[in-house]
Amino acid sequence: MKGKSAAKAVKPVPKPVRQRAGGECGRWRDIGDEISKHMEEGGREFGQEMESLGTGLRRRFEEKKRMRREREMREKWGRELREERWERAWDSWWFNTFGFVSPIIGSVFGLLWLLLAIWIINLVNVPLGTKFLPAITAFLWANMGLFFAASVFFGYARYFSRRFTGVFWFVSPLVNAAAVVFALWVCTAILDAVNAGLSYAGLAAASLAVQNNLYAIFIVMAVLGYAFAFTKRLAYGLFRYRE
Repeated sequence: MKGKSAAKAVKPVPKPVRQRAGGECGRWRDIGDEISKHMEEGGREFGQEMESLGTGLRRRFEEKKRMRREREMREKWGRELREERWERAWDSWWFNTFGFVSPIIGSVFGLLWLLLAIWIINLVNVPLGTKFLPAITAFLWANMGLFFAASVFFGYARYFSRRFTGVFWFVSPLVNAAAVVFALWVCTAILDAVNAGLSYAGLAAASLAVQNNLYAIFIVMAVLGYAFAFTKRLAYGLFRYRE
């Protein structure tokens, strides 16, 4: 009995080392998972904050860009108004002084200046003896009546544009297209006069191509003029609506 009790007394008790090690590893693993979770959440929040900051900066940049564009537009319109101030003042004085006949009076003065220019060209050509200068003066003499009629037409267009500003914008593209076509016709006629003494085939072909397409040029310029007029009025209306 004593031997049995002694055997029971000295029986070794196993140490739970592996169990403690497993518990320690699980606890550190849980701590690592928690830290990783917090870092992931912090990174997600940081990313959202940076995205929000970037969106705010982009919106602020776009707002500043829009304000700068509107300020530049106002400054441009201001410069145009200042540049047109003297011209409008002169037109106002001229039309108010001579009234409805002011375009005719202006055309008469323009015709006198054209006659003076023809005389000066002929005088300069006396020592030079060129061929194209007399051709140019001959063209001007032959179309003197047409130049006078065109001056009267564009003079009255300017007169009505000052008197009826709110309505004339609808006719203005046609008048501008007619002015472009008339200027091109004069240029091609002068080129033909110059080419009469030079005989350049390319110059003659270019002049003929322009003369054959004057009606098409008129239509294209009128369409572009109306597109520009409607776009300008629409942009001005939107700008006034924003203010």
